[in-house]
Amino acid sequence: MKFYELREPMAAVPFILRVLRFSGLLGCPRGLLRFGLSFLGPWLVIGLPKLICGFGSDLGLNVRGYAEVLFMCNIDVRMLVFFWHRRKLAEFVEIVQKAFDKVSTLSSDSSMYKMILKSNQMMDKSAKSYVLYTLGTSGVFLVLPALQSCGIYFMNHGNDTVVPKFVTATAHEESGWDVDENIVYYFIHVMLITPMHLLLGLRFATIDTMIFCGVRSTILLFRLVSAKLEKLHEFSGSTLREQFLDVVNLHVDALRCVQILEGIFSFVVMVQLVSTVIIWIAMVLCVSNNPNANAINLFVLLILITAQSYILCRLGTELTAESFAVATSSYDCQWVQLPADIQSGVGRILQRAQKWEGITAAHFFQLDVERFGAMVQTSYSIFVILRERLMHS
Repeated sequence: MKFYELREPMAAVPFILRVLRFSGLLGCPRGLLRFGLSFLGPWLVIGLPKLICGFGSDLGLNVRGYAEVLFMCNIDVRMLVFFWHRRKLAEFVEIVQKAFDKVSTLSSDSSMYKMILKSNQMMDKSAKSYVLYTLGTSGVFLVLPALQSCGIYFMNHGNDTVVPKFVTATAHEESGWDVDENIVYYFIHVMLITPMHLLLGLRFATIDTMIFCGVRSTILLFRLVSAKLEKLHEFSGSTLREQFLDVVNLHVDALRCVQILEGIFSFVVMVQLVSTVIIWIAMVLCVSNNPNANAINLFVLLILITAQSYILCRLGTELTAESFAVATSSYDCQWVQLPADIQSGVGRILQRAQKWEGITAAHFFQLDVERFGAMVQTSYSIFVILRERLMHS
């Protein structure tokens, strides 16, 4: 498929840069207008009507409705953080591209060139697949309720004794429109919310793929440092010192990339994890107390946000592991054969690489897979307590 072709093999995150320009996060001033309109659209059509009109007295509908509003807040707060730090994003891309440009001067048969090429192909394919997956899931989120509602309408057509209840993709507000009972109003509602949900899905995918490609690119810089350290003993004289200077500069660049990622993603990660726990509890509570046709859509939302949070935690674990791997490569680089000044420099790299590097959630805790497991346990404990309180109230 041409869509999956990597057009610029040695470019830093080319697909994500195109998506960011399309979203208005990078590029010309007209992009800012596009970003503002795409930001306001879903709130004017979906978010504000929910907040202004409310959801009536039904507990399940309220839980579901406000969980959906929180999901929108999660997407847009993170997007605003990205917008605020767009210059840092540009600096990050510049650092990574500088490292890739140096590798591109090597032979195409060299191990480092092949490593960059293979990693870029994997990142590009993964990013494109994730965008398609998110947009496809958004489509399922919208299409399934419409198909269910069509079935309900045709099965009850001509039966005046039964008032059909149509299935809506989201909890609709108490606006006075009988969206779940009038088929005309229902499809007007569907036509209004469909482009807005696809836009939210694109923003959701843009944020996640930027985090994914950012972390994977930084991991790649650490791997380049390790690969260069392993080859240091093959050089001598002035060439050795030039190669070692490249290693030091590359390690500094990799650490700077971690700082940039932490500066951009730290608050984003905190918002993500907190909203994930709240949405988990709200959605499971809603489904367990009132299982109905809407449960399918709730599970789609749960799958999306759960996959998103797990990927974040997994990336945090991999980034930390690769930063520590530099210390191992420093020790295993046959440093005893190197001149005294280079040995001293390798020792400093080893010492620096033993310090923890990674992403935190607003500096409260480190992001790793163990944190994801702790989130699941905490969410389940809170859910059990809330369910018992509701059962006895």
